[in-house]
Amino acid sequence: MFIDTKPPSAAKHVPAASASKLTRRRHVAIYLPALIGGGAERVAAILATELSAAGHHVTLVVDFEAPQNEGFVGPGVERVTLAGAHSSDVIRLADFLKKRQPEIVLAIGAATNIKLVAAHLLAKLTGGTSTRVVLSYHGPSSHGTGWLGWLGYPLASLLTRYASRTICVSDDLVRHLVQDWRAAAKRIVRIYNPITIERAQPAADAAALASRPPRVIAVGRLVAQKDFATLIAAMALLPRTDARLAIYGEGPEQPALSRLAERLGVAGRIDWCGYVNEPWNAYASGRCFVLSSQNDAFGNVVVEALASGLPVVSTACGGPAEILDGGRFGALVPVGDPAALSVAVARALEQPGDPQPRLERARDFAASTIAAHYEALFEEILSV
Repeated sequence: MFIDTKPPSAAKHVPAASASKLTRRRHVAIYLPALIGGGAERVAAILATELSAAGHHVTLVVDFEAPQNEGFVGPGVERVTLAGAHSSDVIRLADFLKKRQPEIVLAIGAATNIKLVAAHLLAKLTGGTSTRVVLSYHGPSSHGTGWLGWLGYPLASLLTRYASRTICVSDDLVRHLVQDWRAAAKRIVRIYNPITIERAQPAADAAALASRPPRVIAVGRLVAQKDFATLIAAMALLPRTDARLAIYGEGPEQPALSRLAERLGVAGRIDWCGYVNEPWNAYASGRCFVLSSQNDAFGNVVVEALASGLPVVSTACGGPAEILDGGRFGALVPVGDPAALSVAVARALEQPGDPQPRLERARDFAASTIAAHYEALFEEILSV
């Protein structure tokens, strides 16, 4: 049996813009491990809320409870918790598919893709379900966590051919799945992540940005893939000794990064701010934003920084380069190049520029806009 933990309350309202595009009310289930503090998990919460606000019946299905992204789930979203190990989760999810028959079920992440396909097969074999399966990948294979998360990539060829569609969050990730893992290109679509840009506190103009202290903002988990070591090395090369780096995040690399900062003589100019669930106040306190990742499938924080009007300096590492449109909306530098990163940060601090084009670019990733892309895809699938 699946366990229903939180019955839905009535949605407060259906926004006029959403209501106008609604063709019919659909039952959409979104399946993920839990609402832990990650970008893909936030995508699930935001998407569930937007689809519910648009008038659909949305069920958020999780393996276990976690609080970090609960604040992004709207009151109209139904909640189901499976509460088991991998094998029992599959059995309970199959039971949910047979009994509730959602029209669409969307899996969030590589490991969950496998479990959903297994549950869907089991449901068809033990009673039947008409539910259409949609899978999604939110990072490259190097980001896979656990054996099941890693296995989602070698199995991508089979999984993408089984599902009605598979969503990737950037064109770079589509290329990775197709070229490196032989995924079915004709069954993959790219839909960028939805971002709650309405929560931003954007800078009023270039003068307002220039009047801020020379504070460099960085947001992300302190792991090797985010390459904060290159950012710290860039700070050591920065001509401006009055500039400070504020790092919002936590992770296993922090002790090594702190030692690196001491060795390079910049420890006194780095603020370790820890994890914050919503860093909008952080963006509002900075003069520029930096992302130093070795690879990043999308980069929610890049959109958040643009929505805050900040000049963005990023490594050319996949998704962020797409968000910045190849450098049109921010500076792109090579991966792992402290000197190039330092030069770009110095330029952004000296001339932070007009925030308006960045705000306009951020609107392309507004949650309601991205949810409409999902709605269109679901209608396309269900019309066949």
